[in-house]
Amino acid sequence: MNYNKYEISKDESSTIYDFISIGDKGKFRKVISFSPSQNPSVYDLSFGDLKYDVLTRMCAVDDEVTNNNGDIKIVLATVAKAVYNFTDLNPDITLFFRSSDTRKTRVYKRVIMLNLDKLSKNFNIYGARIIDNQIRDEPFDYKKDFDGFLIQRKKNETTKIIKDSKIVLNPSLNEFRNIKFKSGNRDEIIKMEFKLSF
Repeated sequence: MNYNKYEISKDESSTIYDFISIGDKGKFRKVISFSPSQNPSVYDLSFGDLKYDVLTRMCAVDDEVTNNNGDIKIVLATVAKAVYNFTDLNPDITLFFRSSDTRKTRVYKRVIMLNLDKLSKNFNIYGARIIDNQIRDEPFDYKKDFDGFLIQRKKNETTKIIKDSKIVLNPSLNEFRNIKFKSGNRDEIIKMEFKLSF
């Protein structure tokens, strides 16, 4: 994805990343989380706005919010930058991601399709269906609707892809490792069984 990207920082385990979205409606702190599932080779990728709840006095990630901040390409390119970094460090991990609503899932499908040539040089990309509390893969097809997507770094990929991947280590992000996501999707996904054909 040859788009501008925001500067990002990450925790010591490289499973929590954050950045600031700057656009038409202001500044929003975004958090990207890579969480292990029941299958140790599959992690859930989640992201959203970091929000402080005054009632619980805790931070949570709102993964249902739509900011309409005018920077969606930069936000998604920044998430892709974190994915490249995470898979550079964990090349054998398959990532599962979906949105909290079908409209956003269709946006993700469109972004994959528009960047498929570049992405498929580095990743195997699959559609994912949730059937009977199991996540199953099938070949990515832009004409089909999916419940989510699976991406896996290609085994022959040996070079670091992102040249501008300077990501600052921020130990204060360690506190977000067990942060709650508003939709509950992450908690639901990490409990599901993955029936993968690859």
